[in-house]
Amino acid sequence: MYKIIGADQKEYGPVPSDQVRKWIAEGRANAQTKTRAEGGNDWKSLSDFAEFAESLAAQAPAARPSPPKIGALAAEKFAAEIMARDYRVDIGDCFSRSWNLVKDNFWLLVGATALISVISLGMQFIPVLGHAAGVLFGFLLWGGLDLLFLKRLRGQPAEAGDVFAGFGLA
Repeated sequence: MYKIIGADQKEYGPVPSDQVRKWIAEGRANAQTKTRAEGGNDWKSLSDFAEFAESLAAQAPAARPSPPKIGALAAEKFAAEIMARDYRVDIGDCFSRSWNLVKDNFWLLVGATALISVISLGMQFIPVLGHAAGVLFGFLLWGGLDLLFLKRLRGQPAEAGDVFAGFGLA
């Protein structure tokens, strides 16, 4: 008989080993699930119990096959299909969309750009490490600013704090 701690941090059991195996098969328990044998005092990972090794091995996902490689002939056909598609690049549309973006989000975009500029400039004043930090963090900050612009261009909500998203995504 075993007790386990579920993903909801609640204790379940005591249950027989067959029930634990069923939970493994259903994906309700995995190798990291904390488990305690009845009569035991300490919680261990389910993978520490030899009797569940076979069930856990069966649960492991099979490696996905790699995508088929495109041969030279198929690549040329694929390129020809793409080139045959109808497309139109209108520079006037590009300028119009960008102007509307700035018009509709002026203070957000100007404020976020000013914030990044001040931070980047401020890092340059740090002795010895300032330039290296400016270059390193600059990529993350300007990438976050690009993300903010893209969000607004796509009509998604954005705020000035999104300029720091590069640190969370990196």
